Amino acid sequence: MEERRGYVRVGLDVMVRWRTQAESSAGRPQKKAQSRNISVVGICLILREPVGIDETLELEFTLPGGSLIQGRGRVIWLGKIDAGKDKHAAGTGAFNAAGIKFLDISEADKKEIADFIIHRLSRGQQPLHENEE
Repeated sequence: MEERRGYVRVGLDVMVRWRTQAESSAGRPQKKAQSRNISVVGICLILREPVGIDETLELEFTLPGGSLIQGRGRVIWLGKIDAGKDKHAAGTGAFNAAGIKFLDISEADKKEIADFIIHRLSRGQQPLHENEE
């Protein structure tokens, strides 16, 4: 959990396409997840399929405003979700939330994420705190 601390996170509700490195190597299609929040160092996803801690995922998503973000990330934490209390998981049969730390992401994409966060904060969105997902 310590790797989640120290960076501003804001809510983000977009569809994320993902697959494990093994699935990519085998030519398997991408899966879909819903994002919950984002920082410049990572993203929280709501997953229906199980993943493991330290598993590397290929990620692709579009920020509001149209910037396509692509890269890889490592699963650094997992948490169960009460689908009845979480709007992102409601009706999805969600398995859990996964905290993904970005590994390979371009400097341009990092800047797009930082600009997105700054824009959200400048428009009055409150940053999320450690105990908020």
